[in-house]
Amino acid sequence: FIEPTIRKKGQGVTCPRDNKEGAAYVDVAPDRLAGTANLMLSYTWKYTLKQIQSSLVRYCELKDKKLDETRVWICCFCVNQHRVQEALSQKKVVTTEKFRETFKSRVRSAGT
Repeated sequence: FIEPTIRKKGQGVTCPRDNKEGAAYVDVAPDRLAGTANLMLSYTWKYTLKQIQSSLVRYCELKDKKLDETRVWICCFCVNQHRVQEALSQKKVVTTEKFRETFKSRVRSAGT
């Protein structure tokens, strides 16, 4: 699974949104091409990084989009997995409404 690898990248780094230890991958990824997303990817944890990558490359080919100009919002990289694990370990229940509002605000900010 890729989730522990993603979480490890932000370990020991202060999150810029809540000032707690443990940042989202997007906060620590050294990417000279990073920027505001202009595409959102919906996926499940069962996909491998290779499958996600090859699908995105194929999408760009089919839509005649330049790879270095395509910014993709992917939940597992943009949502702080440290906070997800904290909630799970504390057996906190995230209501559907709370999840919907959080997800909606993140998706709406893509491309702006």
